[in-house]
Amino acid sequence: MVLARLAKLLDDATMRGLNWQVDGEKKNPRAVVRAGLRSKDLLAARNKSE
Repeated sequence: MVLARLAKLLDDATMRGLNWQVDGEKKNPRAVVRAGLRSKDLLAARNKSE
């Protein structure tokens, strides 16, 4: 269920961009995923005190 909802938000262009950041730009996969989820309002920004 959760993956089906997520799949609707991540179109092919978005996935290509995320993949390029990891494979082409050699960015940290965890950081790319977090930024991607935050950009879709699926993950709240962490408080600096956490």
